[in-house]
Amino acid sequence: MKNTMLVTAAVAAALLGGSAVNAAVTISFANGSSTLTAGTVVIEDFDGASGTIYTPGTPGSAIGTNAFVYDASVSGDAARPAYGSTGNYGVVLGRPEEGSYQIDFTATSLFAFTVGSLDTYNHLTLLFDDGSDWTYDGGQIIDAAIFPSGDQVSGLTNGQVSFKVTGGPLIKGAIFKSTDNSFEFDNIAVAVPEPASWAMMLLGFGIVGSAMRTARRRTAVQFS
Repeated sequence: MKNTMLVTAAVAAALLGGSAVNAAVTISFANGSSTLTAGTVVIEDFDGASGTIYTPGTPGSAIGTNAFVYDASVSGDAARPAYGSTGNYGVVLGRPEEGSYQIDFTATSLFAFTVGSLDTYNHLTLLFDDGSDWTYDGGQIIDAAIFPSGDQVSGLTNGQVSFKVTGGPLIKGAIFKSTDNSFEFDNIAVAVPEPASWAMMLLGFGIVGSAMRTARRRTAVQFS
């Protein structure tokens, strides 16, 4: 089953007293799905983390404030997302202090990730390219008013969630926060660049290369 919600953040902010933005964002949650969101490319799967993987009481690969890379579930601490997560995954802890992990990227209309055992105390803030932001708390992250908070195997709290901008500023970053243990996620992804964008990039590289070759040919060597 797939949930979809359209949020016009400027209106929601006026009603809820949040930080107003002019973006219209559609939330889609493919619950219990291991299939990554169509039209996206993964930019962070945490498998390239350097150093040792974190286990309770042992220093590891820190990715933020009280946020680490795990390679397995740890009872009472964190659980690997039940669907679509392999290798390492990201964890934001909430004890002994609120944790946070921020990722920034080129502005995009589509942002997605694999979510695991979502809890009511998990928070996700989207950062927009006009300097505004919007925070989703607990079930708002997956568009669910009621859900089995913290369930480590249920498709109602594990799956693929995406945020698509249908109008207004684009998403340029996200902050994962938690006030208790834990917020688990993997396979952070953004929209695949449009073919035209790739073509323009390749054309740009070609023009730069051609200009450099021309400049080299025009360089005169004088002998005295």
